[in-house]
Amino acid sequence: AGTQTIGGYSILTVEGCLFGIMTFGIVMTLRVVGELWRPAGGAYNVDQVLSVMVRGLEQELDERMSGKRTNVPLPRFATASLGPDDGMVV
Repeated sequence: AGTQTIGGYSILTVEGCLFGIMTFGIVMTLRVVGELWRPAGGAYNVDQVLSVMVRGLEQELDERMSGKRTNVPLPRFATASLGPDDGMVV
């Protein structure tokens, strides 16, 4: 092509690399949008994480209700710098 005669073989190498980078970016963007579009079971879905979280909370509540787990008081130095509105229940 005319580009090869003007810039030689190295210009085609640069253009080929830029084309590859551009194609990679477009394909990856479309893959991410496709994953976000899917309502369940995708890579960016939080269903599994939430189910593990809820299972752990249910287990902790069952242990607390049965008496297997109690609130252990924190050391005094851990609560010394906290104020009444820091959101920590001791």
